[in-house]
Amino acid sequence: MRKFSRFPFIKGLRIDVIDTVRGQSLGYAADVSLGGLRLIGAEPLVAGEEYQLQLNIPANKVLPQQEIPIQVVVQWSRKNFRRGYEQGLKLTESSRAFENLVKSLSHTLGLSDTSLPRRR
Repeated sequence: MRKFSRFPFIKGLRIDVIDTVRGQSLGYAADVSLGGLRLIGAEPLVAGEEYQLQLNIPANKVLPQQEIPIQVVVQWSRKNFRRGYEQGLKLTESSRAFENLVKSLSHTLGLSDTSLPRRR
């Protein structure tokens, strides 16, 4: 059973994921939860590796333009034959901006704060 509910991104909203140390794009976020995100990218990441990332969110109807820094560890990585590779990334440090992103998406999908699991 999942610890956190996942929220998919709204169609047409693409959030790029940037490796801030190397200064290059790793791909885009497929969905998010309070615990982390699923990344779709051209290259696989190594399970257990830690990354300093930035989510680049373009201005849209749901969210304002913003850049959200996050610290993650790769939980898993696998080949996705349609879209390259997908990776499960777990937050290693809490981020108020990331939590606000997840809450904004939950409200957009018509869910209430009570549907979001609480951090322990």
